Amino acid sequence: MSVPETVLELLRLSPGHVKSVAYDTAWVALLGDHAPDIAYPALQWLCAHQLPDGGWGAPFPAYYHDRLVSTLAAMIALARCGRRGTDRLQVDAGMRALESLVNGATTGLYLDANGATVGFEVLMPFLLSEGELLGLVSPRSKEYILRETAPARDAKMAAAGGRLIDRHLTLAFSSELAGWEDWESWLDARNLREEDGSVAHSPSATAFFAWAVKPGDKRALAYLRQTVLPDGGFPIARPFEIYETAWVLWNLALLPGVSETEEYQQ
Repeated sequence: MSVPETVLELLRLSPGHVKSVAYDTAWVALLGDHAPDIAYPALQWLCAHQLPDGGWGAPFPAYYHDRLVSTLAAMIALARCGRRGTDRLQVDAGMRALESLVNGATTGLYLDANGATVGFEVLMPFLLSEGELLGLVSPRSKEYILRETAPARDAKMAAAGGRLIDRHLTLAFSSELAGWEDWESWLDARNLREEDGSVAHSPSATAFFAWAVKPGDKRALAYLRQTVLPDGGFPIARPFEIYETAWVLWNLALLPGVSETEEYQQ
């Protein structure tokens, strides 16, 4: 199939499918006091989707940044909300996986900020601090990761110009970076949400809002209840149809000559 034919086929497809991811699911799992109907299935999803090496994240490929944020978030959720002995065993396995990830992060994409997941560098301080507080992260690992991500983090925060994060800043997608103790110094809570009740159409940021910023917020919880997938987990974003099509077209446009074709323009 030629590239133009591939473009046409992609555009003919109905809205695609998105899978549950560990990171966003972990944030929803923290909402047991406000929305047990979605929090408990989310916790069960985490327990059922731990990887063989003890971490969490996409099974393939082994993507360092995804594995790191996913493992940290899942361990925090299980450490805070898990009640079974097996939950503790899974956390212990996650700790070993995390140390292995950090020890292996020495070259290539592991240390390349351009290969990071969305918000990776700004999410690390809170996730690592919370992980250290819960006894999940060693001080050595925390210091190493923060040091390696500092340049990208400083650049992103400088671009915000010191203003509070609202719905007009892309940082809103990672609002959980604020943490629950000092979020008022980071977030413009009154101007943070979208019309559908979400924060930047992000399940993780919305779950954080319903947990720390405005506990039990009905609009945020309604968005999350509409977003939960049949397996009890949560996707990275919703709605995603426009993003999905735009992402495909953008990547295809990088191929020589594709963006000039009549099929692509249509």
